[in-house]
Amino acid sequence: MALTSTSVSTSVEYDDVYNSAMQSTIYNNDDEYTTLMNKEKVVLDTVNRVVNQVETAKQIQSMVDTPVSIVVYRVFKTVTTIFKEIYGRKPLGEVFREERRLYVGLFIVFCSVCFIILYKT
Repeated sequence: MALTSTSVSTSVEYDDVYNSAMQSTIYNNDDEYTTLMNKEKVVLDTVNRVVNQVETAKQIQSMVDTPVSIVVYRVFKTVTTIFKEIYGRKPLGEVFREERRLYVGLFIVFCSVCFIILYKT
């Protein structure tokens, strides 16, 4: 069986194509793995941020959604904490923090309504 020049050249071309395909497949596996892991990190970060946002939204409910008893409890708990901190001589910037201002305002409104009722009687 004699080899012809056409069969040798097609065999060589086939080997070249096969080798180049295998080299790109073998050497690109690490790059594909790295790309996949980077995408997984991005997806995990996104999922973690969404979960944290949902948990924060649950913790910070609007006052309309909370029952009156919880609002009253938080108002008086905040007022007692403020009095303790003022007695402990903390700076007023720390005592009247942003999250406490709403409850302090509600306490002032409550005291005003009580004084109006007592004044009328």
